[in-house]
Parts: sequence; C-alpha cells; structure tokens
Amino acid sequence: MELTELGQDMDLGLERICFAPIIYPGEVPTLDQCTVQSIFGYYGHDFVKFNESRIDANGFERNYLNTIISCTQNAYAPECFAPFGGPVEPGVALGGMPKPEGNEQPDYNLATAVTITFIVNNHADPDHLDLAMQWEELFINFLKNYESDIMEIAFSAERSIQDGIQELSEAEMSTVIISYAVMFVYIMIALGKISGIRTFLLESKITLAVGGIVIVLVSVACSLGIFGYAGVSTTMLTIEVIPFLVLAIGVDNIFIMVHTYNRLDRREYPSIPEGIGMAVGQVGPSILLTASAEIFCFGIGALSNMPAVHTFAMYAAVALLIDFILQLTAFVALMSLDQRRYESKRFDLMCCFRMKEYQKADKPSQSFLQRIIDKFYAPFVLSKRIRPLIFIIFILTTCLSIMVAPHLEPGLDQELSMAKDSHVVNLWRILLSIGPPVYFVVTSGLDYSLTESQNIICGGPLCNNDSVSVKLYMASQFPEITHLARPSSSWIDDYFDWISVDTCCKLHANGSFCPSTAPFGVCQDCEKEIVDLRPTRETFMQYFSNFLSDLPHEGCAKAGRAAYVSAINYIYDQHGDTYIQDFYFNSYHTTLSTSRDFYTALKQARIISDDIQKQFDEKELGITIFPYSVFYVFYEQYLTIWEDSLFSLGMSMLCIFGITFLVTGFDIVSALTVFLVVLMILINMLGLMWAWSITLNAVSLVNLVVIVTDPVELWANPDSRSRIEKDFFDSRFGAFYRTEQLFLKPYNTTHIFHETELGVVEFGPAFNRDFLLEVFRLQMELTELGQDMDLGLERICFAPIIYPGEVPTLDQCTVQSIFGYYGHDFVKFNESRIDANGFERNYLNTIISCTQNAYAPECFAPFGGPVEPGVALGGMPKPEGNEQPDYNLATAVTITFIVNNHADPDHLDLAMQWEELFINFLKNYESDFMEIAFSAERSIQDGIQELSEAEMSTVIISYAVMFVYIMIALGKISGIRTFLLESKITLAVGGIVIVLVSVACSLGIFGYAGVSTTMLTIEVIPFLVLAIGVDNIFIMVHTYNRLDRREYPSIPEGIGMAVGQVGPSILLTASAEIFCFGIGALSNMPAVHTFAMYAAVALLIDFILQLTAFVALMSLDQRRYESKRFDLMCCFRMKEYQKADKPSQSFLQRIIDKFYAPFVLSNVFVR
Repeated sequence: MELTELGQDMDLGLERICFAPIIYPGEVPTLDQCTVQSIFGYYGHDFVKFNESRIDANGFERNYLNTIISCTQNAYAPECFAPFGGPVEPGVALGGMPKPEGNEQPDYNLATAVTITFIVNNHADPDHLDLAMQWEELFINFLKNYESDIMEIAFSAERSIQDGIQELSEAEMSTVIISYAVMFVYIMIALGKISGIRTFLLESKITLAVGGIVIVLVSVACSLGIFGYAGVSTTMLTIEVIPFLVLAIGVDNIFIMVHTYNRLDRREYPSIPEGIGMAVGQVGPSILLTASAEIFCFGIGALSNMPAVHTFAMYAAVALLIDFILQLTAFVALMSLDQRRYESKRFDLMCCFRMKEYQKADKPSQSFLQRIIDKFYAPFVLSKRIRPLIFIIFILTTCLSIMVAPHLEPGLDQELSMAKDSHVVNLWRILLSIGPPVYFVVTSGLDYSLTESQNIICGGPLCNNDSVSVKLYMASQFPEITHLARPSSSWIDDYFDWISVDTCCKLHANGSFCPSTAPFGVCQDCEKEIVDLRPTRETFMQYFSNFLSDLPHEGCAKAGRAAYVSAINYIYDQHGDTYIQDFYFNSYHTTLSTSRDFYTALKQARIISDDIQKQFDEKELGITIFPYSVFYVFYEQYLTIWEDSLFSLGMSMLCIFGITFLVTGFDIVSALTVFLVVLMILINMLGLMWAWSITLNAVSLVNLVVIVTDPVELWANPDSRSRIEKDFFDSRFGAFYRTEQLFLKPYNTTHIFHETELGVVEFGPAFNRDFLLEVFRLQMELTELGQDMDLGLERICFAPIIYPGEVPTLDQCTVQSIFGYYGHDFVKFNESRIDANGFERNYLNTIISCTQNAYAPECFAPFGGPVEPGVALGGMPKPEGNEQPDYNLATAVTITFIVNNHADPDHLDLAMQWEELFINFLKNYESDFMEIAFSAERSIQDGIQELSEAEMSTVIISYAVMFVYIMIALGKISGIRTFLLESKITLAVGGIVIVLVSVACSLGIFGYAGVSTTMLTIEVIPFLVLAIGVDNIFIMVHTYNRLDRREYPSIPEGIGMAVGQVGPSILLTASAEIFCFGIGALSNMPAVHTFAMYAAVALLIDFILQLTAFVALMSLDQRRYESKRFDLMCCFRMKEYQKADKPSQSFLQRIIDKFYAPFVLSNVFVR
C-alpha cells in the first residue's frame, strides 16, 4: 500500500501512468483500477478481507489460506479477480515452488516468495516517458532505503538496467584514470635511463610520457568524435575498452621507437635527425605491419551483424589509424625535441635550467632486463633440448584447445553487466515460476468473419485440428522443450462465447453499444444470428467492436476489453462493420535464468511460428506469423554467434597473412610463419575460454579480434516542424500517396458557347469536344499500361472502397479526371438530347453541374469518391477574394493517378516499374491537338540520376584538362627533344590520384558509417579538393625548383628544405579550410551539414597524403630526372643532357619580379 501511494503528494501518483484495462478511452483511472499483479488482489487489496477468519459448518477454520488455495487453482474465477478487473496470475505473483514434473502445474501452496508487479504504460517515444521515469525513481529510492528484519527484498524497475549501466560507467571512470596514471608513471620510468637522483630531471622522460599518453587520448577522442558526430551510436564496451586497447598498442610502439634509438651507437649517427631517422627506419616496417593488421582486422570486424562488435570494431579501427599517424609524425617530432633537450643538458619539465657538469655516453649501454635476456633467457630457450620441448608443448596445447573449443557455451552471464551491489542482481538470483510474456503476432490478410478463416486460428469446436490455437496449445504441453509455460489466450474463441451469452451483448434503444454491466432494463439484447455455435458473417462484423468495448464481470467473464483491446487492430467500413487486421496470441515463457534458457526459448518460439507459417504458405493465405518477446532483440545474436565469430576471425587471419606477405616483400615463408603462430594463439585462447568457463558473446569476440590483431535526407532540418509533422503522419497513417499527373492544353482552340435555360454559358478552350475525346483516349491507354506484363495499374493503385484483401478492378482505382463525371464511359460522354424546353443537353451540362457540386452522388467517379474540379481543371482566371474559380473557363485539363506508397523502398518495385512505363509512354507520345506536360513520383529522382550521369563527362573533362595543365606547368620543358625528360606526367598523375583518393576515402568513410550524401557533395567536392590540392602541389614543386641546388646537393635535403619553407603556410591554409568546413558541418541544413563534413575529411586526407605520398613521389621523380631517365619510360636514358644547378626564372616569375611587384610596391600605392 505504501508503494501504491508513492508520489501522491507530488502529483506523480501511480494512477497517472498505470495500465488500467477496464476504463474507457479518455477516462482517468483510480488507484484501484491500476493493474497490480499481487496475491493481495485475491482479497481486493482489503486488509479487513485478508484478516477475516471464521469456523465453517464442519468445524474447520476458513481464513486467508483458503482463498490462496481456491484462487491459485482457478485464478479466472470472478471472485478471485483483482480490483483492476482481471485475474492475478499465480505464476507471476508467487515464486520459489518446487519444479513440477512434465507439464504439471507448480504447487503454488509451497511457494517460498511473493512478487508484486506494477504494470505501467509504455511509449515508443522517450519524450513521453517523463512521468513514468520519475515515478520509477521514487519506487527505486523508496525500496533502496526500506529496511525489514523479517524478509529479503529484491526489486527492479524498467529503468533499473539503464541506471545500473550509468552507475557502472561512472564507477569505472576512476579505474580508467588510475590505469592511465599508472601507465604514465611506468612509461616515464621505463623510457628513461636514470642513473641517480641527482640526474633524475635530466634523464627522465616525463614530457615524452605525457606526449605519448596525450597522443593515445587524442586518437580515442578523434574516433569518438568522428563517429559521434556522424550519428553512429556507441556502447559502454566501446567507451571503456578502446582507451585501454589503444593505450596498450600505442605504448608498445612508443617503447619500440625510443629503445631502438637509445640502442644506437651515437658515434655513427652524430646528428639527432640522422639517429631518429635510422631508428624509425629500423622499426618502421614492423610498426607498419602491426598497425595495418590491426586496422584491417578491426575493419573486417566492423562487417559483423552484431551491433556491439560492429560498433567497437569501427571505433577501434579509426582510433588505431589516427594513433599510428600521430606516432609517426607528432611523437617522432616530440622525440627529437626531447633529445635536443637532453643533449643540451636541460632539465625535463624545466627546460630553462641546465646541468653544467654531466657526461653523456655515446656508446649504448644495456639495461638490466636486456642483460637478463641476452645472458640467460635467449640461450636457454634456443638450446637444443628446450626448443623441441617448447614446440611439442605448443602443439599439444593447440590440439587440446581444438578438442574443447566447440564446447564453448554461447551467451553472457547477465550479472556481469551490472555492478555486484546493484539491486537488479538480487532480483536475477530469484527464480519465479513463470517467465516473460511472448506474443505470436498474426498480420492482416484474411477476413475473419468467414468460417474458413476462423477455423484457421480458433481452438474450440469445429476448428481445424492444425489451427494456430491448437498448435500453440500442443506446444505448451511440452514446456521443458518449447519453453512455453501455458496455452495462449484466444480472442476469437472468447468472442464466440461472449456473443453466445444473452447477458453479454447489449444495445441501447438507438442501436449503440451498451455495456453488459448496465442495470436491468436499461439496454436490450442484441439481434444476432448463431449458426453451429458461430455468429453469422453479418453478426460477427456488427458486434465485434462491442466485444472489445465490454468490460468483464461475473455475469460476463468473456468480455474482451481487458484482455484484447490492445491485442487487435481493426478498421470500420462505410457501413460501420469491423474488419480485423493484425492481432496477437499472448502466452508466457517458462522460467528463464541463463543465457542458454533465453536464446533457446527464442529458437523454440521461432520453430513453432515457422511450422505454422509453413502451413499458411502451403494454403497460400498471404498472412504471416512471428513470435515476439521483449528479450528477443538482445539474445538473437547467440543464434548465429559461431558463424559470426568464425567469419570475423577467418577474415582477420587472411588479412594478417596478406599484409605480412606484402610488407615482407612477398616472403611466403615469413607470412606463413606469422599466420600459423597467430592461428595457434587464437586456438589456445579459445581453449582457455573453455577452461575458465568464459562464454562466447560480443565481448569475448571483440577480445578474440584483439588477440588476432596484436602481432601485427537532404534539405529539411530533422528538427524542423515539417519533418516532425511528416514523421508523425508516416508513423500513424503510413506514407503519403504517390501521384502521377498529366497537364494537357489544347492548341489553337477558341472559347465555346452553350445555350441553357439559364442563358448562354461560355466555356474555355479545354472543353473543346475533339480535344477532350483525344484526352479521353489517352487516359484509357494510360489506364491499360502494363496489362500485358502483369504490371497493371490495379496492382498498385489506391482504391478506397474495397475491403481488406480484395483486389481492385481498374474502375476502382482512384483517377482524378473530369471523365470521372461520366463514369469513364465514352457513350455517356457523347450523349446528347433536346430537353422539354428545347435546349440541347450534352457533356457540357454535366460539367456545369458537377463542377458546382462535385459531392453530388451522380457526379462520383467509379472509384467511389468525388473528382475535385480544382484538381482536374486548370488555367481558369484568378478569382477575386474568396470566390470559387469559374471552372467553365478552364484552358487545360489534368489527369491524376493516385498510387499506394510505402515508407519502405523495398515495397515500391511494382509502383516504380509502372511509373517507368508511364514516363516512357508519354515521352514517345505525339499529338497535333495538345501540349502535354507530365510528372511521376519518380521523375525528380530520375532527373537527378540523368543529370548526375550527364555531369560525369564534365568531371572527367575537367580532370583531364587539369592533368594536362599540371603536367605542363610543373615541368620546365626547353624543347621537344627533352620533353620526356623534363615533363612531369608521372607527378601530375600522382597529384590527381591523391585528390581522387582523398575524395573516395571521405565518401567511403561516411558512406560506410551510413551518413547520407547529396548530389551537391558528389559533384562539387572533387573540384574543391582538386583546386586546393593542386595549389599545394604547385607551391611545393616550384619552391623546390627555385632552390639553388649547389647549396643542397642531395635530393632529401633539397626537398626537406622546400617542404620546410612552405610547410607552415600549407598547414595554416589546410587547418583553416578544415576548421571552417568543420564549423559548416554544425549547420542544421542537412545539405550544408553533409557537404561540410565530407569536404573537411577529404581535405584532411588530401593534406596528409600531400605531405607524405606526394613528397615521396617528388623525391622519386627528381631522382629520375637527375639520372636522365625519361618520364613514363624510366628504363630509357638521355645520354647528352646538361641540367642546371642554378635555378632559372619562368616567364611569369620574370613578369612579377620586373614589372608587377615594383609597380604595386611603388610610392604611388604605398605610403
């Protein structure tokens, strides 16, 4: 009772959110009407009734226990109904009974625990859940602080798991911080070679350790930021694990680079750049190999259908890629700076201070660990006796692991997902006698007022032996196999019982519904016809909605509102009769405690529904059945976990082999060795998982992927009102109709005058008889389109007057055309007669009457509705004020075909094919009578496609022109003879390819992340990146060409100096461009938002490739030039050629130096 009263003083009472099945729509429930599954419902939630005790006629005491006996044996007895108007399921309200044998009911009298369940209304839209969430918070806080000496309490609310994950995440933050702090201290000590306290600040590597940690954090933040901004949802697994993963891999590479540099003999490499270059050159291939394998393997992991694995792998791949780039750029620079500090004897963290007396060693010294490995470990492992022993042990463990790996149990212990002290864990440890509800949903497609359809689903007399109800009943008789605890309730059998009982079906005197609870004499019995225990078709349809409106009570226990009002969707026809659409059969699973129980219950439910579906398909019923329970979405992954795991791991292994084979210079032996070692490690890990009882799930699959990789819509704002209203309409009423329209205007026709009893009426050119007959014939031809291809209009059109499941005829298709006034009948259109007053009455009189009153029944079109004159006619003079247009003066007619639409594009194939026929027919249609304009729903989509294809030639020509321009502009061609030597064709191709790769990467990244793009993005970004990229290419090449090569005789020095000169400006411009587009991505306008995101990423990749790949290409091209080899044909040389070491000026440079610059900088312009 205290829980029931929660929130009453805060206007947050349970009655505001509870599920109350026996109230009518719009009625506010009382607390008693709220559904509470508790044994106290047997006593009407009344202390007095619970405490009642008396001696019966036989001398036995009758008290609360007698009520328990009777109501647990028959919870559906009216005297046992709870105040909310329904039964209290003993399997829900009691728990801890001994497990029954076979399909027997539990002995509820031996229960060791009781359960109280409050049923609260839910909403698919989280914005409507505020009240429920607040009440649940009161519920949780009250029970957390409740203390009792006589009982153990376990509880859970709908929000408990969400709260538990949040609490666990906050608690884990301290673990993350401590781990990073410990790693920082470890890196700081391990990177340096500290000989004493006096030299600590000189020899320590605190700055380098901080830099390494920051690089890892930046890479993780970038990955989270990129995908977060792209709208790719993440999981707790990703946020908490990726920092450790990237830290472990990143720190590994940091140690490798620093220790390799420290082991160099500095006497051979006196300068810092040479030493660091040699160190990175030694370890670079191995770092590249491992990073490539890790990134590719996680990329393959992103192909998984398991959301946890998919998301984690995507985030990890991008984080590792960014970490790899930063390590080989930022960290190498940081190493150089730190080494300069060390060699200038400056203190770490306090670089303004120096140590005057310090002698650094040029010759490398070995650390304690290195000496242990060199003197003891390596000789021991590589000795003749130990090597075979290690090999044998490794093979044996692998064989044993192969034996036990297939016995790995899929699943996840749900207690591991919560903190150990969470209140949810206590609840999971308590086993109830019944599991979660399961719903077998049947889709629309049959007319259940027909006896044949009823027999397919019902379970009573005269029903099919293999009906849905019978099959579900038979499945429930074997709960240990099917995990169905009880037979499902059948609405149709309850409806038959309800309609057969005279005291149930009642009507008011005016024929409206009257509840069966109404006092005697207020209502009258329904006029119904029952044949063979079943209502006739008319009776079934007439009173079905009354069945779902009637509340159950002692005199009419089968009334359906409480049990079925939310279980059945139905519609009314124009006569008020009901047609049933979708519905479900409700049952319960048995008690489910382990992951295996949950996914086995899902598997068995699908086996049952698939068996019924097979029967539906054999009879060609056109309906579908499927099971649903709230936990299915979480456990479906375990049905295919082995297939998903083997696919991800197999593809990862292939990646490792391929990358190793390529990086080692096509060394097949090395590649196979690495492949086999990694494969054995993977197999051994599977064996250990079995030994340590670790189950196979999304988390363990991610860890296995880590093990494998370790060695190696467009313009409308989504938040705008229009989008919100569209989404609301689509979700409630389905997608809006598709329209196919023709606009027809006659050539060279004049106005028509027609004499009537009201005088002479003027008609516009659109009503010329010959013109209308031509239009009429055209409409008939369009209506018949596709009939010879089984693509007729009747298969896709909107037909409002047919019954569900009925196939429309062509006449029933909605066509908005003035010919609907004549019933689409040539004879009626051509009728003409002289009336009693001597006036001719013809097709024009119909136009006059029907345009004035389109809703007159005689004007209805064959599809059963009115033809709106404002839709079917056009070109009238604009009316003044709010007057109606004068439709008689129309200059054009319109024909509109209304076609059914679907929110799911996969269901639009037929409509799209018919529209294609419609467009092609009208494109080829010629007429001397009229001008035709037309449009189909797909016209804009087709137009964009055609425009995009047409623009491809423009893109190709533009890139070709730019290629020729770059080729000529980059080179200094002195004549035809030296063209192939002095040209820069390869460099131009490389520059173009870099631009295309950067654009392709941007499109690929966001395309894979599911970020939709626009035509604007695809067509404009290549030009944008090309313009910016070519600019930087020119700057770098021309800066290098202007150097005096006598000062920089080696190519690396020259290119290094050139890039050093222009690098800051290129970095500045690239940063500004990327940041500006990043800001543009904050726009609420989707087209601008998408374009800016794609452009920013494309420019970033282009910048990286220019300063890496293009610089390398420059170096190769310069080597070709200096060795006098031809461009494109590097196998051939020019023997006689004298290259100039001193730079020469181009014509444009001379113009700028001698004329433009002096003119602009003269006193006339500069004061």
